[in-house]
Amino acid sequence: MNPSSEDSSAEVSRDSVVDQAWSIAASEGIEGLTLTRIAALLGVQAPTLYNDLGNKSELVKAVNDLTIRRMFTAL
Repeated sequence: MNPSSEDSSAEVSRDSVVDQAWSIAASEGIEGLTLTRIAALLGVQAPTLYNDLGNKSELVKAVNDLTIRRMFTAL
């Protein structure tokens, strides 16, 4: 989807948001994470993500939780 067709009412799952954030954090570090960037990658507007995650701090917590789950799954 291109930015002009972004739809703030589009539904994206929290899991897809956190998974996208995890991928960015794994390749670029936490510094690369922004809800605006993730929203653009998922084809939605940032307020859609802020409604669910609140802020970057909550996003980082969710990424940390996913990292821990993936580590234990790999064991």
